Amino acid sequence: MENIRRSLFGYHKKEVEDLVKKLEQENKLLKQELTGKSEAIEQLNAQLYKYRSQEELISESIIDAKQLSKQLVEEAKQQATEMIDAANKTISDEFERFNQTMDTLNEMKNKVVAQKAELSKELQELLLRYKNAFETSETEDFTRIKEHLEEEIAQSEKVFESSKQVIYIPDVIQSHH
Repeated sequence: MENIRRSLFGYHKKEVEDLVKKLEQENKLLKQELTGKSEAIEQLNAQLYKYRSQEELISESIIDAKQLSKQLVEEAKQQATEMIDAANKTISDEFERFNQTMDTLNEMKNKVVAQKAELSKELQELLLRYKNAFETSETEDFTRIKEHLEEEIAQSEKVFESSKQVIYIPDVIQSHH
């Protein structure tokens, strides 16, 4: 405290009044400063609340983004699995069609080979008969042999033509579109 001089009956009134005024002014200034600090605290609290709200929103957004990315990954895995399954099914179907086509072709080949063997056997028998006939025949028989050969050739051509009709070659390359 300031030094207030004493008088005969106590303190000097003027000095006490001046001190009281001075203290009142200081009190007023401190109250104003306190009001300013309170307003600053309120503003800071408002900003803090705003930042906490933003932090909550950001946190929720991050959680939502994580859940969405997890869901997207699961959906992508599911789609990839479905695509792989579909591709495997298509490949399996194509192999099955290929095997069926190969079976059909092998059956046709076996028929052709059997017909070729039969035709070859018939031709060899025919040639053997003509060879035997030629060796035992006289020259005058050649005209008769020629006619007989022409008949046999005509008959062989008929057999050959009919065998071409027996060998039916289906369209094995089918459009799968």
